[in-house]
Amino acid sequence: MNAQLDGALTASADLAPAQPEGDRFLTVAEAAAVLNVCERTIYDALRANRLRGRRFGRLWRTKREWLDEFGLPVAGGKGGR
Repeated sequence: MNAQLDGALTASADLAPAQPEGDRFLTVAEAAAVLNVCERTIYDALRANRLRGRRFGRLWRTKREWLDEFGLPVAGGKGGR
């Protein structure tokens, strides 16, 4: 019976719609890694309203598209020196 239950749980998890990457909220640490800056830079930009973000309780979150609007080059992008 456990195998049937495991199969049902796996099937229901497969049916859940995947959230598009651009709609996912990033943590400050994830945003700092994307931009290749320290977390303090992200916190300062969020507090100064230079970077769009949302607070969930005490935690800040931002989105990938908002990082693109921020103006710093995204790490791993084309171009560079």
